[in-house]
Amino acid sequence: MNDLKPCPFCGGKAKIVTSMSASLPKRPTAYIGCEICRASTRIVPDLEWDGSFIWKAIELWNGRVGEQDE
Repeated sequence: MNDLKPCPFCGGKAKIVTSMSASLPKRPTAYIGCEICRASTRIVPDLEWDGSFIWKAIELWNGRVGEQDE
């Protein structure tokens, strides 16, 4: 499992939030948000119907400007 990095703004713990879209066709969605300051990624819909939307949301959250992959 891909670990979530702490919030880039406050250092708080991040969590994955999933739900169903309100628009048709209904699709699963996910975003990552900070439990303290409420910073979050954009909502990522499951356009491929394969569950990859969660990994895309994690990649958005864990991406840091100017940070090299280790």
